[in-house]
Amino acid sequence: MSTCISFVKKTFAYVSAAVLLVMLPLVSCEVGLGASVDTEAPTVSASYPPANAIIRGTFVLSGACHDDKALSSVTVTLTNTDTDTTYAPQTISVASNASSWTASINKYTEGSGYNGWQLPDGKYSASVYSTDASGRSSGPTSLAFEIDNTAPVFIMSSPAVTDISNPTAYGSSFKINGTIADDHTVKSMT
Repeated sequence: MSTCISFVKKTFAYVSAAVLLVMLPLVSCEVGLGASVDTEAPTVSASYPPANAIIRGTFVLSGACHDDKALSSVTVTLTNTDTDTTYAPQTISVASNASSWTASINKYTEGSGYNGWQLPDGKYSASVYSTDASGRSSGPTSLAFEIDNTAPVFIMSSPAVTDISNPTAYGSSFKINGTIADDHTVKSMT
């Protein structure tokens, strides 16, 4: 009888092992709620304006974003790197295709802010991260740019007549001497 019990135990072990080997490839790693569980963090990138751009007026920050399930928001935080001032983060809505985001920055309001602009001139860093519907956040990405809303300064030192002996019907030709200055390149003077 002990031989019979031993045979049954061995047979049971072999059959169990065979069933396990057949069933193992059919079992997935998804447990519980399966594919509905959000296991991936979202991604985000910032692509506009170009790195180290000099910007005037209101402008748009933009980039790409992605999540395997549902992306809920993108958050932008601006820091003036000249003064080390950080401005309150802005939560930005994601486009309907959930693959891009845009943020309008530095609105103009007559008589308020810095020359009417919300942000003073200076060098800035934008830190951007995204959050999905499960509360997971991407790592931050950043973008550097500079704001310059101050017009160049022209100081006229002297109008000097160059050809007073030959006046025309419109007057005399004269030359203006002066200095023009700006924090950046002055493209033209009219």
